[in-house]
Amino acid sequence: MDGYKYAGFFKRVTAYIIDKFAIGSIWFFIMIPLFVIVDVYTNGLGTINGSENEVFTHYKTIAYFEQYNNDDLNPVFLFGIFVLLPVLVSWLYYALLESSKAQATVGKTALGIKVTDMYGNKISFLTASLRYLASFLSFVFFGVGYLVTAFTEKKQSLHDIIASTVVINKKYEYYHEIEVQNKAKLNKEVEYVKEELPDEQLHDDTSEEENTPY
Repeated sequence: MDGYKYAGFFKRVTAYIIDKFAIGSIWFFIMIPLFVIVDVYTNGLGTINGSENEVFTHYKTIAYFEQYNNDDLNPVFLFGIFVLLPVLVSWLYYALLESSKAQATVGKTALGIKVTDMYGNKISFLTASLRYLASFLSFVFFGVGYLVTAFTEKKQSLHDIIASTVVINKKYEYYHEIEVQNKAKLNKEVEYVKEELPDEQLHDDTSEEENTPY
């Protein structure tokens, strides 16, 4: 992938922070109906401590669940809501957006960067999923897997290396593609000239170049 400019560490960190805000917003809108479902599951529709008007006030905080006895809420149910569901939302957010036509999350789009394979091509949903799962390893040992981005040749983090992906700047991609097209065009012209000229003339030209003193 010569000619591409890889996204640097600080640009990727900024994109990561923006993405966390985006995921948090999605999670907020998912949790509101979930709180309603939990209320119906535990106490019946619209009643907390005997007051219908207090329902939405209590939905504002997770401490809402502390009103109930341990027997009211199934631990597996709570594990699904507060552990599995956030992971599911994050996985779909990254995997769907990075394997889409944009090849970038909200944060990456805002910073003008995108995810590609090692040859500059769009990655598949499976590769994007592998990249997301491997990002958990990047958190091991105090986020060293992320810090290596600043030191690797192609600015790859640990999960990039595992998934065989890179993050590039969109701004420089256009110029790279023009360079590739020009090289391809030049190669075609050279091949055309070779086909049109007789073999003897090509041989004479080659011999003449070799005998030319420098």
